[in-house]
Amino acid sequence: KKEFRIKMKTIAVGLIAVMMGLTLLPNTWADEFEVIPSVLVREEYNSNIFFTKNDKIDDFITTLAGSLELIERTERVNANLYGRVAPFWYADNSDLDDTDWLVRGNADYQFTPLFKAGARAGYLVDHRPDRDADVTGLILGTRERKRWDAGLGAEYSFNEITAANLTYAFRDENWDSGSIDDVKAHDINLGFTRNLSGWWETTIARINFGYGYYDYDTSDTDIAYGSVGLEHRFTEKFSALLDMGPRYSHSDFDTIRLQEMSPGVFQPVVVTDSDSQWGGVGRLDLDYRAEKTFSRLTASHGLYPVSGRPGPTERTTARLNVTHLFAEKFRVSLPLGWIRNRADGDQFSVDEIDQDTAYVGPFVRWEFYDGFTLEGRYNFTYVWDHDDDQERYRHLAFVQLAYGLSLFDLFRDFDPVRGGRPGFAFDQVRYGR
Repeated sequence: KKEFRIKMKTIAVGLIAVMMGLTLLPNTWADEFEVIPSVLVREEYNSNIFFTKNDKIDDFITTLAGSLELIERTERVNANLYGRVAPFWYADNSDLDDTDWLVRGNADYQFTPLFKAGARAGYLVDHRPDRDADVTGLILGTRERKRWDAGLGAEYSFNEITAANLTYAFRDENWDSGSIDDVKAHDINLGFTRNLSGWWETTIARINFGYGYYDYDTSDTDIAYGSVGLEHRFTEKFSALLDMGPRYSHSDFDTIRLQEMSPGVFQPVVVTDSDSQWGGVGRLDLDYRAEKTFSRLTASHGLYPVSGRPGPTERTTARLNVTHLFAEKFRVSLPLGWIRNRADGDQFSVDEIDQDTAYVGPFVRWEFYDGFTLEGRYNFTYVWDHDDDQERYRHLAFVQLAYGLSLFDLFRDFDPVRGGRPGFAFDQVRYGR
């Protein structure tokens, strides 16, 4: 607990210092600065807390989350600092009660009209078994996960039609458990874009080169890839992006073998095996934006580091999200998706996985008064574990009431010189990742 408090304090102070430093740079006097506290209460029902096939355990869960967000925007600076604490309580399984924490921040600075750069950082502590179910498709236990994320990025425009970008991302994940591998992941990507409107209107060509290094307790994997693609806007409402390319990976991982120590006497020993192979990477985005309806279809394939495993997996995903605005402050959304994780034994680690996850989660959101939002959601998640020949599923439903306000708007609305009734600007409460 003491170590956790020190880390939380360190990252919070560091991110605030970055934001304050950016505001003091030349020509960055604040055009817009907001302080937005918010609170939410959520009541949910989970039909299968641990995603088991038999002996399912269901429960009602109450979550109370408080958050604070700082926003700074000028002609050159776009910075954000966000913190949230979310204790939760189970009605029947009180031994699972705990508190999730999140602190994250990002800052972008436009140094010149042609060059901009930014940085981001975050620290997350979470506990729920289904925390990654609709993200990576994998079900985790109740062990506490502590995760640091950081990244740097820069973009430079050579001229009106050609640009380059360089990004670096780092993740350090710690489970404090000998039975679950910790992981440190590094990813670097160099990309180039060129506007082809001279011969194909509203089209951008894309080239990407990337390298990743994923260091687990019992394995490490190097990955290199390249891709080419196009981004094209067919109409004002519809656009598409497609990237495809080859991938090469090399993995070293620990495995246990029986070694003959003396005639007839065998002892298990840890040895290192290796595997190298070619694969592919791909990405597809389809966007449709009308006046009141927004939809996005995304698909991807690649090799990714994941939580709760001794090595990365080949992951293929397809996700669709459709949102319709029935009124300015009332919307209905339908997200659904399919995620496949696959890794042969002795491929990236000794652990084999062949699993499909599908989910659908319609929800409604209504801002019924300035700053007050009511949200309801139903989520159905189905997991096919082909290795164990098991199918598991979970029903989840919740109702959530949230309230957020801008303190500066509050002060202005109560200004006795201006008069007027109290009114609060609303910023959507960010619950989840």
